[in-house]
Amino acid sequence: MEALKPAKQFREEECTRCGMCFSECPVMDLPVRTARLEIARLIAGEATRHVLRKCTSCFACDYVCPHGCNPAELVLQRWHEQYERHGLPVRAIYYSPHETLNFRTYVVARMPAEEREIIHAWADRSPSEEILYPGCNIITAPFLTRTRALEGMDIRGTLDYCCGETYYRMGPFREVKGVARRLEKYFCDLGVKRVNILCTAGCNMFLNVLPAFGADFDFEVRPYLPVILERLEVGALPVSNKLEGTATIQESCYGKRLGEEYMDVPRRILERIGLQVVEESRRPGRDTACRRFPRRRFAKTTGVRNDATGGVQVLPGRPLQPLRRLLHGMSLPGALPRGCGEGTGGPHR
Repeated sequence: MEALKPAKQFREEECTRCGMCFSECPVMDLPVRTARLEIARLIAGEATRHVLRKCTSCFACDYVCPHGCNPAELVLQRWHEQYERHGLPVRAIYYSPHETLNFRTYVVARMPAEEREIIHAWADRSPSEEILYPGCNIITAPFLTRTRALEGMDIRGTLDYCCGETYYRMGPFREVKGVARRLEKYFCDLGVKRVNILCTAGCNMFLNVLPAFGADFDFEVRPYLPVILERLEVGALPVSNKLEGTATIQESCYGKRLGEEYMDVPRRILERIGLQVVEESRRPGRDTACRRFPRRRFAKTTGVRNDATGGVQVLPGRPLQPLRRLLHGMSLPGALPRGCGEGTGGPHR
């Protein structure tokens, strides 16, 4: 059987077992001594007390590692090895994008008919040279595409053609390889020359992960948030209703993978539409987008209030929450239309 590995490799020869990867982890926050024991156990292929059970694969450890050893990839590798031996846990099925019933299909099935019609139109398989790939998160909140920022874009994609980031961050690499083959054929059939991607996770998968699992994409992959910023800066996307208040960025898990320049784009967009960006006191890159918003910690560390008259929390690049209406005020795609004078742009009732 073919041995599969993460898109990046853990650099064991560079690792000093300092433990910073897990002592600086925003989820586990382990004592230094415990963190050192955990990384040593991972390297030796032994059972861990904390990491393999508590890690949320936010990739912050890669960001803080002083030697660039990619410890997150070691965690993914150990998970993959577990799944090869024992299979996926039953609880993982609900988060597997190609299962008939998963957390995204549950949302879509309960959407108003008008929003389901929008998604149905995106399933068009006729040829197109340039498309906007919505990604699974936007598919669960299609109202976010009702904005001049996306006007004229040919949006294509369905849940069947998910980028596979959920698989990748869980570790079942054979599923990721299957996604790579499926998407290569899908885009080949469409005949695309350029694929624009809103979702930060999707950008990382198409640029850095899927090619490592065999995808041979013969089209340009273009992250679309920088395009939106450029349009704001040159006046092609006028800001007619500057917002007032503050915004705290809760980093996308994948923004870190695309570099500091990419991570700065949502901040510059928010400033363009009138919001003052207030940073958390903890270092950039040490946060994780997928856990619940830590409202008390935000208020304590930045002074940002979370009521209707206070600051705004913004979640760039990961526009999915179980309660979709939170997206309207807590995501970059939800704030942008209001700054451009397009009204609320909220979800259908």
